Amino acid sequence: MTIKEIIKNSATMLGREDIVKCIELNVDYQTQVLKDSVSTLTKLANLVINELACSFVPMSTVEEKTATGGKIYYTSLSNNPLKIIGVYDRNGNDVLKKITATFIMVSSNDVLVEYSYFPKTFGIEESIGYQEKDVPMRVLCYGLCAEFALSMGCYKDAVMWHGRYEDALVEFYKPSNSKIKRREWQ
Repeated sequence: MTIKEIIKNSATMLGREDIVKCIELNVDYQTQVLKDSVSTLTKLANLVINELACSFVPMSTVEEKTATGGKIYYTSLSNNPLKIIGVYDRNGNDVLKKITATFIMVSSNDVLVEYSYFPKTFGIEESIGYQEKDVPMRVLCYGLCAEFALSMGCYKDAVMWHGRYEDALVEFYKPSNSKIKRREWQ
């Protein structure tokens, strides 16, 4: 899923056929206003993705790394880590010793580092870190529509789109176990 697809679907929801046509035909933006709208939508799509990744649905990855002196520095990872989920050797054993502010201490040299990360800023043609199974396109589109309406000063529309966004998040990410432990009285 790319930023371009998210913008195109969101523009369709917003009734902005001018943006949809420019994106579909891949033509140069005819007016400065249209160029600014696409730029704003790209920035806002990144904002929605960042909010989801940091609050609701973390982007995660696993990387092979070689420790130097029992340490793996965060700067050596491909992405900016948000949370270290685990560090494992080739056999799947946990080798994490300590997490510090700048590195991870491990008890093995060749390791697999599993972590969630802050998403980078994506360009309009780039694929994002989510697949449809992780975050449905419509959730991202509702969030983008809400942010775009807010940025345009259309507060009633922004409230409506934000409501849809929240409802879609709740629907897709509802808790899997809704049972409450029975209380026992003595």
